[in-house]
Amino acid sequence: MRIPIMKGILSLLYPTILVCAYDYPFQFAPTGFWLTNQSLSYAAPKPLKYQHWFHNSRPQVKTISDGACNLSLAAYLGDATARETLGPVNSYCWTHSNCILATVNPSILQSFASASILLGLMPTILSMLGPSVAETALLSLERPLLSLLISLGAPALFPMRFLIWVDPLGAKNPKAGAWIISCNSRHWKIVLSIAQYVLAGAAVVVNFYTAWSLGVNTVLVWFCDLSYWPVLWVSLGTVTHILEVLSLRVSRLSEVSENKTRAFSSRVFFFLRREFTPTAFSKPEDFKVKISPLAVLLQYFGAIAALLHLVFGTALFSSLLYIGNQGAMSVFGRFGAAAIVSRVILHFEISGMIDQDKIQQRLIKGIVQSDGESEERDM
Repeated sequence: MRIPIMKGILSLLYPTILVCAYDYPFQFAPTGFWLTNQSLSYAAPKPLKYQHWFHNSRPQVKTISDGACNLSLAAYLGDATARETLGPVNSYCWTHSNCILATVNPSILQSFASASILLGLMPTILSMLGPSVAETALLSLERPLLSLLISLGAPALFPMRFLIWVDPLGAKNPKAGAWIISCNSRHWKIVLSIAQYVLAGAAVVVNFYTAWSLGVNTVLVWFCDLSYWPVLWVSLGTVTHILEVLSLRVSRLSEVSENKTRAFSSRVFFFLRREFTPTAFSKPEDFKVKISPLAVLLQYFGAIAALLHLVFGTALFSSLLYIGNQGAMSVFGRFGAAAIVSRVILHFEISGMIDQDKIQQRLIKGIVQSDGESEERDM
C-alpha cells in the first residue's frame, strides 16, 4: 500500500515544486526572473517553443498544448486577442508551460522526473567515456585541427585534479595495456587520415545536432524562452581544451629548430603534411616541458573550467522539461556515441606517438605489458 501512496504523493508534488499549480489569473513565475508583466507586443524569440516534442511524450502533451491550453499557446505565439483575454502575465512561455503541467497525466510527470535524473548524471558519465584534456592537448602539438574536432565532438572532457600538475607528455610513455601502432603503407595513411576526419566531423555534427534538438524540444526551468543552452554547454567544452593547449605550448621546449628557419610557404606545407598524417605514419617531434608559473596557472584554470563545465551541464540537463525516459536514453546514446568515437580516434593517435625506444621487451603481440608480466615471461 505504501508504494501506490508514495507514487501519488510524488505525482502531486513534482509539478507543484517545479512550476506550482497553474491558474490563469495568478500563474506562477520564479522569483527574480521577471520584475514586470510582459508587454502585449512581446515577440517570443525563435525557434518557438511548443512546436516540436520528443516522440514518447508527443501524443498526450501536444494534444493538451493544442487543445485544453490553446488560449495560452495562442498568447505565447503572439495572438493579440488571446493576450487580451488572458490578461497581464509575467511570462507567456511559462503561462503555457504551467497549463500543460497542470493538465498532463501524472505518469507523464513521473517520466519527466526520472528523465531529469538520467540527464543530470549524463555530463559526468560522458566525461568518463570521452577523451582526457591532457591527451587532446598533446595531440594538438602534432595535429591541432584534428585535436580541435575531437574536443568539439566529445560532449565532455575528463577533468584533471585541481592543484596537481599533470605532464601531458606522459601519455607518450608506454603503459600496461596500451596498443603500439606503427605503419608504413602510404595507401593506409591516406585512408586512415580521411576516415579520422570523417568520423571526427560526424561526431561534431551529431553532438551539436543532438544539443540543438534537445534545446528546441524541451523547456528549461530557469529560462523558458531560449533554446540555445544545450548548444552553449557543448561549445564551452572547448574552453578547457584551449586552456590546456596554451599551458602545454607555453611550457614546451622544442628540440627541433629546422622548422623555424624555413620559409613561410615551407612552414605551411610542413604544417599541412603533419596535420593530415596520422602519428602512426610519422616520427613525432621531440619536446621537453619546462614548468613555468604561467603554464601551471593555465593548467589549474583548465581544471577549474572542466569542473565548472560538468556542474553547469548537470544543472542544465536536470532542469529540462517535456522529455521522458525514451527521449533521455536517445539523447544519452547519441552523445555517448560521439564521445566514444572521439575517444577511439584520440587513442589511436596517442598510441602512434608512444616512444617505442622505451618499450624494450615489454611489447608482446602489439600490447605493452607491465614490468611484472615481462619478468615472468623472461623466467
